[in-house]
Amino acid sequence: MCTTEINKPSFRIRRNNGFLKSLFFLEHDLFLNNFSQPILNFIRSIWITALFGAVYFIVFKCIILSESCKLESISIQDIMTVIVCQVGIYWQFDTLFGRKWEYCANLFNEIMILNVSEKKYYQLEYLRSTLAIDLCSLDLVKNKSFDDFFLVIFRRAATHSNLKICYIDNLCVKNQLREDFVLKILNDYQSFCFDKINKKRVFDRDE
Repeated sequence: MCTTEINKPSFRIRRNNGFLKSLFFLEHDLFLNNFSQPILNFIRSIWITALFGAVYFIVFKCIILSESCKLESISIQDIMTVIVCQVGIYWQFDTLFGRKWEYCANLFNEIMILNVSEKKYYQLEYLRSTLAIDLCSLDLVKNKSFDDFFLVIFRRAATHSNLKICYIDNLCVKNQLREDFVLKILNDYQSFCFDKINKKRVFDRDE
C-alpha cells in the first residue's frame, strides 16, 4: 500500500562521488548517511592525518633521510606535528561545514519570513526548491536542522513528477535513490515554479 509520506529513517541518497574523493575524504554513502557532520569531520581529520603521516614517515624519513623505519624512531616532535595537523584539518572541515550551514540557515530564515508576510505561492515554492537543491548539493539533507524541510519539498517535487512516494521509499530501502535523480526531480519542480511566476507576471502586465 502506497503512503503519502516519505519514510524519514530510511531516506538516504546515493551520491555520485568518484573513487579518489571517496577514498581520501570519505565521501562515501556509508559515512555520509550514518554519521553526523561533526563526527564525520573528526573521522575525516584522523584519516587524512594518518595518510599524510604514513607518507611522511615512510617516504620522507625512511627513504629520503634514510633513517630507521622502526616505530621507536618516531620522535616527540613527529607526534606533536601529527597532532597539530589533525587539529588543523578538523578545523578546516568544521569551518567549511559552518559556512555551508550558515548559508542554508539564512536562506531558510528568509523563506520563513516570506511565508508569514507574503501569499505568493509559486515564489515561495521556487525559493524552497532552490534551498532543497542546495541542501542536496552541500550534503546537508540529513542535517537535523533541515531534514524535515527537505523531505516536504522533495515529496512535493516527486508528486509533481507523478512519482509515487512508495516508489521513492523503495529506492531508499534498496539504496538506489541516486543524487542526480533527486536533483533532476528538484530542478524540474524549480523550473515549473519559475514558469508559473513568469506567466503570472505576463498576466498581471496585460491586465
